[in-house]
Amino acid sequence: MGLLDRLLGKNKQENPPVHPVSKEEFSEMIRQTIAWYQEVACPCAFPRFIQYTRIDCVDWGKSFSMYETEMIIAHALTFYIKGNEQGEGAIYSCKKCSSTFQFGWSDFSIHVSRSYFKPLQLNATQVGADAQTPIPYYGGFSGHALPDQQLFRHVDAPAFITYIRALKS
Repeated sequence: MGLLDRLLGKNKQENPPVHPVSKEEFSEMIRQTIAWYQEVACPCAFPRFIQYTRIDCVDWGKSFSMYETEMIIAHALTFYIKGNEQGEGAIYSCKKCSSTFQFGWSDFSIHVSRSYFKPLQLNATQVGADAQTPIPYYGGFSGHALPDQQLFRHVDAPAFITYIRALKS
């Protein structure tokens, strides 16, 4: 940490990534996790899946997207049936448990777009571990106004995957 950082009270990232992986490798790790959810139950049965898919910058009064949210939603939509458009977005139903989610997407600028996938009705018995804060992330954020970083913590890719795959004890 440099002198200016110490004087200004800025801290270095507490947990810098130990095992860097490319965006493509990280996306594949997420895809494999979503497939694993399907083997165990379905994504709806994992509170930590929902923790990420429901992150919506509008709820925070900010303009950002989170890489994890975008990738998880992109890989999960395969396991849902698209229904009618309703309000802001389309309603999707889980092919296994019939839980319903609202999918929304918007462009804030040429550089920032965001998706969300918020549960409307959960029918799955929860088998995943409860969500925790600060919220772990590996890929991170992009945008014009980011959320309070004290609510998040940077981890390496394997730690992130371990977190989202955790089962109830």
